[in-house]
Parts: sequence; C-alpha cells; structure tokens
Amino acid sequence: MKLNLLRNGLSSLEFGVAYYNKYLSVPNQYDEENSGFIKLAVICIQNAVEILFKKILSDTNELLIYKNLSDSELLESISWKLNHDFKISLDEILITSDSNIRTIDYSECIDRAKIIFEIEEKDSLVLKKMGYIRNKVTHFGIEKAIDFHDVLGIVNRTLDFIIEFFYPRFQKEGKEHPMDYLYESVLDVIELGQEVEEDIWGAYFNVEFEYLNNVIRSLGDDSEFKEYLEEHSIEYDLEIGKHIDERLFQINLSTKEDIVEIYSYNLPEINLTVLSNQLNEIVAIIDHAQNATIDQRKLIYVLTKKESSDNLDFIYGAKWKKGNSSIVKTIDKPSIIEIIRLNL
Repeated sequence: MKLNLLRNGLSSLEFGVAYYNKYLSVPNQYDEENSGFIKLAVICIQNAVEILFKKILSDTNELLIYKNLSDSELLESISWKLNHDFKISLDEILITSDSNIRTIDYSECIDRAKIIFEIEEKDSLVLKKMGYIRNKVTHFGIEKAIDFHDVLGIVNRTLDFIIEFFYPRFQKEGKEHPMDYLYESVLDVIELGQEVEEDIWGAYFNVEFEYLNNVIRSLGDDSEFKEYLEEHSIEYDLEIGKHIDERLFQINLSTKEDIVEIYSYNLPEINLTVLSNQLNEIVAIIDHAQNATIDQRKLIYVLTKKESSDNLDFIYGAKWKKGNSSIVKTIDKPSIIEIIRLNL
C-alpha cells in the first residue's frame, strides 16, 4: 500500500486521536498502566503535524521539504521528472524509487512554515513544545502532576492548530474534504481533553483555589460590605459550587438601574484565573503559578484600564503585568470588595 504525504499524515492523526481518547476516558490518568495511551497519542499527533506541514510546504514548492538541495540523488530525480514530463509530485516519485534522500526535521518544518504562512509566535511555540514533549514521553516519561497538565495542554492546543490551520488548506472546490472523516472526532477529543486538563490543573493548584474560595465565600458575612450594599440598595448573590476548591464563581449585583456580574474563568495553559464582568471586560487576573511560590500574601492584579477579554495578546503576552496596566493587591476581602465597587 502506498501512502502519500496527506494520507500518511491523516493516518497518524487518526491513530493519535484514538489513543488520546482512550487515555482521557480511563478512570485514572495517573495510573502507570495507562501511560502508554498518552505516549502513543503524543507520538502520533506530533508525527501528523510534521507530515501535514511537509504536505503544505511541498504543495507550495516541492523543494521546501528537502534538507540538502545539493544532494545528487535529489537533483537526478528532479532531472528525471523534467525529462519525462511527469505530472505526479516529486515526493511520490521518490517514494516509488525507494530513495534515501533526507527531508527536513520537525523543527525545521515549523521554522519554514512559520515564515511562509505567517504562523503566530504563540502557535509555533506550542508546536515546538509538542516536539519537546514527544521526546520527553518517549525517553523519560512523565513524573509530576503538573507534567500531566502541561502535556494535555500542549496536545489540546496542537489539535486546535490542526483544525484551524490545516483543515482549511486541504479544502478543494467541488471535492470531498479529505479530513472530514476525522473532523468531528478531533473536535470531540479536544473538548474532552480541555475538561480533563482543567481538572488535573485545578487539582494541582487546589491550595490556591481553597484560599480564593475562602475569601470569596466570606464576602457575604462582612458587616461593612453588607452595610454598603444596604446603603446603595444593592442586591448581592454569589454563585459557587459546594467544594472547598471550586474553580469558578460568579458574583451578581442588582440595583434599580443595572445588573452587574463579575465571574471567573480559567486559562490552565498559562496558569491564570481571569475575573471579567458582564461587559466582557477584564477586571482582575490571578497568576496561580506565581502565588504557589508565596506562602502568605497571595496576589491579584487589578486592572487600571478597560481591556476586552477577547484581547488574547494582552492576556497571553502578560501585558497586564507591565507598565501601569494593573495594581498588585493581596487576595483578601478588602481587595475583592474594592473590585466590586469599581464595577458598580
């Protein structure tokens, strides 16, 4: 059976998604017996990315996937193709000729594609880390809980990239999309992967969430805050689960004129909890990785100017930590109450 670049890449992706789904579906991802699933998932998905990159690079210019353009065997193959006016691609000719010509490695695929297709820096970093994780799980394994969170995060974002970057490029007018048979499976496993990733991440930072929960839950018992609410005819309601380390909450404030909501959401891949309001504006940001290194004073960055929650560059680029974008405060009742007042 002959596998061209596209079929080869999609075959690796299919196996990778199947292994990843098996890993995510087992009762205990930490169990050593299940480590083979994530290892094979990483190997297959990383291989899929490499081959699919070679496919689109080759479609752009056949020579882009070869390491040494001075290789005599490569040059002879090009000459043979030209002399025989073959319509098939150079890589297909080399497959049939059992050639030993070397193509570029995974990292070089990313470097070339990044420039040619203007891939964003954050995406190229994810893909490079996927290569690092592939080497790590192959040769060293996964040791710490945070390693699992890191691995799942990179796999999830690599699959996101495959859907967002590769899928549109393989669509040909009037023809069935070659990735359609995998599309829904990839989306489903991404959704499941994100749920498991956040669970593992939340468990790793459970002490940080317990601390935050204690502060948030105590707001309703603060006499000065209750007096302030009564004075201004504000109805206060807190939506939060029953566990002591809940990762999400929403504060609802109702006046005669307006309804204000302050809610949290998490970005496990960069270890942040973001507080936003009903206008989709960022209110404050908590860096759990930073706080985990602090024994006493847990920090919250309260924004000093309006910034949309959709501004991913502001969030992922940590611009909220720079200049006068925020004021660093302690996570305590006075700080959270101040955040609430600023949004009323």
